[in-house]
Amino acid sequence: MLVRDRLKAVVLVAGMVAGSLSIWTASPLAWLWVASQMDAGRTPSMGAITVVVVGVCATTLAIGKLLAVLNARYRDLHHTRATIRVHLPWLRSLRGERAREMGADSVEVTVLDVVLISSVFLAVGAYELWFAFLSTSPIDLRTGRG
Repeated sequence: MLVRDRLKAVVLVAGMVAGSLSIWTASPLAWLWVASQMDAGRTPSMGAITVVVVGVCATTLAIGKLLAVLNARYRDLHHTRATIRVHLPWLRSLRGERAREMGADSVEVTVLDVVLISSVFLAVGAYELWFAFLSTSPIDLRTGRG
């Protein structure tokens, strides 16, 4: 693979990482900021809440389409398809036979799959860290959990 192709691959993967992280961070924060400008200092109205919900959904769909385009370009750059073999539970024999070697039950694993699943684990881990150690206690109103 040429250096130019490797650089393109790195840029595409970096774009996928940035896009998948922005689904969890930049998009919701941006729409919360827009809604806060609609109801400056007052209790949130249904219009502001609707703007946040619709905006986050629309932005997530747009980022998802962008991620699909980046993934297609990455696949075209490498001309390969990584697959794993999955034998679904309802297709297994109850007699304990081995699964036959068939190509119909193989699933493609892409870089985008790895990036998105990693971003989900990162988001859930960050939430758990915040909830366990940094949030206030609803019972005794103290800061932190320790």
